[in-house]
Amino acid sequence: EAPHDMRVGIALELDDRISFFPHARRGRPVVRLALKPSATHVLAGRISADLVQLVLADFGGNQLKSKMLAMPTFDAAQDEFGKAIAGEIQIFLRENKLQKSELARIGIAVQGLADSRKGVIPWSPIFHARNIPVAEPVEAATGISCILANDANMMAEGIAARDADSPGRVTAVI
Repeated sequence: EAPHDMRVGIALELDDRISFFPHARRGRPVVRLALKPSATHVLAGRISADLVQLVLADFGGNQLKSKMLAMPTFDAAQDEFGKAIAGEIQIFLRENKLQKSELARIGIAVQGLADSRKGVIPWSPIFHARNIPVAEPVEAATGISCILANDANMMAEGIAARDADSPGRVTAVI
């Protein structure tokens, strides 16, 4: 029986079958799997000083569209910044004719401290305000799960995921 992800349609078998023991004749060969790029999409956002970047990617990590937005950060009101980003995300999705059902997740990176559990920015050098809600306004406006995290942590996770096929690799981001 096919693995659950194969039935759902989010994974696909790669053509190159390998065996950890090429000389062995018993057992099933290892089947390499990959995410099916057309299964869904993800939206990445990056908040930096007076600038927000939005990137749309397919499920295989291929960048499809991007947009840079000039958005004042330092003097942004605590309860308005997240709503402003949510509005820009809605516009970006409409411009790219993407329905809610075609987007699996939104991830937003920010310089400074990010409380991923609460989805707020407790402190960042690019904001005067503190405890800025971001994930909740984005989720409320789009109906799509949103993750907020520190930009350096997201870089480290992305590099580690990209190099996951390289055994023994160690990743550090400074």
